[in-house]
Amino acid sequence: MGTQPIGPEENALLKRNKQAPGFTTSIVRSRIQLLIERYIQFFNYDLQDYIRHQRVLKIDIPPEVLRSWYPTPNWKKDINKTLKNLMKIKRTLDADSNSDHMSLVSYANLDNLGLHLNVAPEVLQIYIITNGTPYTSLDYNLTKKINCSYTYEMYWEMTKHDEPRDNYIFFLTPDDFKKKFSVNYNVTNILEKIIIPTQKEIEQFFREGLSPRFFTYQERRIIVGKCKKIEGWEFTIHNESRSKRQGIEAQEATLKRQVTFRLDSNLLDALKSAAKRDHRSLNNFVETRLMEIMYK
Repeated sequence: MGTQPIGPEENALLKRNKQAPGFTTSIVRSRIQLLIERYIQFFNYDLQDYIRHQRVLKIDIPPEVLRSWYPTPNWKKDINKTLKNLMKIKRTLDADSNSDHMSLVSYANLDNLGLHLNVAPEVLQIYIITNGTPYTSLDYNLTKKINCSYTYEMYWEMTKHDEPRDNYIFFLTPDDFKKKFSVNYNVTNILEKIIIPTQKEIEQFFREGLSPRFFTYQERRIIVGKCKKIEGWEFTIHNESRSKRQGIEAQEATLKRQVTFRLDSNLLDALKSAAKRDHRSLNNFVETRLMEIMYK
């Protein structure tokens, strides 16, 4: 692949397999994970071919891309620090604790020519996007602006559930947060350190026009003995695009009803005139039947 540029950043939507791993609390690792996925998709590798023939995918990311991706004076030091963490992806598959331990990269080298990575074929399977793959799209440019270490995972969770099948909501318990972020926070810390900061950052993106969606949350409590205990938090996803579409659909439905009413009214007048010429009882019958049809 060499050191060719990744291409224009405008509308850089990253299609992400819904089975892909979540994000850690490391901003550097989350960013580099997305950057690698973006490279895989931008250059349109035939990942099935790599898997079928057990070929290792080699990726070279030039320094200018790395500097724009993580613009700090210590970008090399930060990347070196996080490379070993890229080897720590764990997916638990069942209740018996059977799991696959996979690393995003099997080899990594950072030098003056950029970052050189090898990705194992088994790992590529969870990043494949095909016609039948459930996926969601992340705005790659937006992910580069995230500053809260928990926002990556919360934004990913939000985009995954922004669909009718999930009723545009998702629910997380305190244990979900502990597993998702590898923390041992109590409910107060979960609220103050994770939920409130991520909600504020995502809502700020929405207000600035950088994201079409944001979420609100509500505590859900259960009675345990004589006390009420926080069971978890229900998150409702608000999507500007969906709201506009629903507004347009509502306007179209109203217009359709108005047009139908006018047509039915005209038909009623015509039939009543015809009935007057024939028989008065016919007039009453037609009027009654049409009114029933119109207001069913």
